[in-house]
Amino acid sequence: VKALLEQTEGSFKDLCLATIHTGARYKELRTARLSDYNAEAGTLLLKTKKGGGGGFRERVAVLSDAGNEFFKSLTHGKQPDDYLLEKAPGRPWKASEQTRPFKRAVEATQQNTRRGDQLPDWASLYSLRHFHISQAVNAGISLTDVAINCGTSVQMLERTYAKSTDEFKRQQLNRVELAV
Repeated sequence: VKALLEQTEGSFKDLCLATIHTGARYKELRTARLSDYNAEAGTLLLKTKKGGGGGFRERVAVLSDAGNEFFKSLTHGKQPDDYLLEKAPGRPWKASEQTRPFKRAVEATQQNTRRGDQLPDWASLYSLRHFHISQAVNAGISLTDVAINCGTSVQMLERTYAKSTDEFKRQQLNRVELAV
């Protein structure tokens, strides 16, 4: 991920960092407004359109201190109704606009890193969501808290990240001294 970020710049780098700090989906981030960010609480309100009925599902993502500082850096000179992440000043990211810059960053990373450290060709911005979730699970954050913060279910996390959670459980069990 570090090698990938080195291949990004400007508003696209901001989009990648926002994904890493929140584990949010692209659509949630590209539609977030400055008024959705609470610097004092260190939270970001994320909205997802729910089904075909036109309603929205909302959640509040809690940010790390580093994530909060990153989002603070995006607020300078903006009004509450402005988009938090913009492709260009006053212009929000549109559907699928992240695809080409991400592919270019992956290709550049592949050219500049060792074979074992390369991202696969199929990597996408969504891969950074997976990175965030994997890091959170491996850090020992409860699956319930990760699910709530990232807008998913514990069942989905168990299915997708079972290997990570099993390894974490093993590490925790190894710390327990059994009287046998």
